[in-house]
Amino acid sequence: RTRQDPEFEIIDTGIFDQDNYFDVVVEYAKNAPDDILIKITINNRSASNAALNVLPTVWFRNRWAWGHHNYVPQLMADADGIMSIYHTDLGQLWLKAENSKEALFCDNETNTERLYNYNDGKPYHKDGINDYITKGADTVNPQKKGTKAAFNYDITVPAKQSTTLRLRLVKEAKSGFEDFDNIFNTR
Repeated sequence: RTRQDPEFEIIDTGIFDQDNYFDVVVEYAKNAPDDILIKITINNRSASNAALNVLPTVWFRNRWAWGHHNYVPQLMADADGIMSIYHTDLGQLWLKAENSKEALFCDNETNTERLYNYNDGKPYHKDGINDYITKGADTVNPQKKGTKAAFNYDITVPAKQSTTLRLRLVKEAKSGFEDFDNIFNTR
């Protein structure tokens, strides 16, 4: 393209010509300083039912490996659809995922073997969730703890329809989803 041609846009690739794609909208509503509601709507634009893995992910920035401090925060499975999040600066939080069947955990650590051909002895690197989903690799922590985690929604979205996932990041462990829609609608 020359300077006189319009800017090349994603629509120019032709990828949307057959309407075989998903579009995903993520919305947040703050109920209180320590109560954040998350709504993920997945729209299937195709004329066919389509399968998709949706992985709402939470992680701690890796500051421990760079010498900023030695403290390593922790994410752990608490119960079905509930993840315990603890950091000395944040205190105790929970991430709750409605209708989640599987929580996956690894560490937010560089895969040195993949990048530098050097085995650092750490088994659950930050690409572990991806490798588990795409290759069936044994790269997620079976003890269900780490510094990076995702809820795995393995879903099928009906043709020309949408599916909505609901999550809630809270300090109050008792908070559930009964008031979710009402809070979202008032925000």
